[in-house]
Amino acid sequence: AFRAGSPHVLLQQSLPEGVEADALQRTQHKLPHEAKQPQQQQNTQQQQENLQAEEQPQEGERRQESQVQQLMDGKSGGLRGAAAATPPGLLTERPRGNAISDSTVHVCFSTDDLDLRPLVVAINSSIINSKSPRRFVFHILTSSEWATIMAQRVRDTLNLDNRTLMVHHDDDLQAHIKKLIHFRKSSQARKGLANVFNFVPFYSHEYIAKDGIHVDRIIYVDSDVVVQGFL
Repeated sequence: AFRAGSPHVLLQQSLPEGVEADALQRTQHKLPHEAKQPQQQQNTQQQQENLQAEEQPQEGERRQESQVQQLMDGKSGGLRGAAAATPPGLLTERPRGNAISDSTVHVCFSTDDLDLRPLVVAINSSIINSKSPRRFVFHILTSSEWATIMAQRVRDTLNLDNRTLMVHHDDDLQAHIKKLIHFRKSSQARKGLANVFNFVPFYSHEYIAKDGIHVDRIIYVDSDVVVQGFL
């Protein structure tokens, strides 16, 4: 006897006489190779997931390298496009000698963003809206990982020398600052705000002093700002 609605009832009604017992036995007791199939499929799926997990960091690194190369080479808008308004030779006539003097205006940025276009715009807009652009010394606080390429690309794009644009990094100080940051989910704030370079500006004097430069005043500007007046 079968319960109403049981799949065995449907099977018994649809099969010819004489094969019901064999069919019912197959539905009640799976053959060995049939029982292994779900397990094999599960193992295969697990192997694929493990391979994908191993490939994800590599894909992330390749994607990051590709992104940097595109931004540096002028694709996606490019640095040249961001700096198109810079008058040629604006800072090439800077007087020789030490760039640090009493009349120097020190402007500081803090970023580890691989997209340098906002930074270039911020520096460029500071220059073209200044009555005395040759007084500027720009300081960029960043990680040691990106310091060299950041200095090279921004200097080349804006035609700045190493006295006008200085890039500072300090792994020990960066690690110290990172330890002081505690993100609370209850704050409902964006986790991105806990980025260490949002707090590095409070230690800008230490970053700059490490490179033997001592200044009395620094103007800090966010790297995504467009300056429309004289700093």
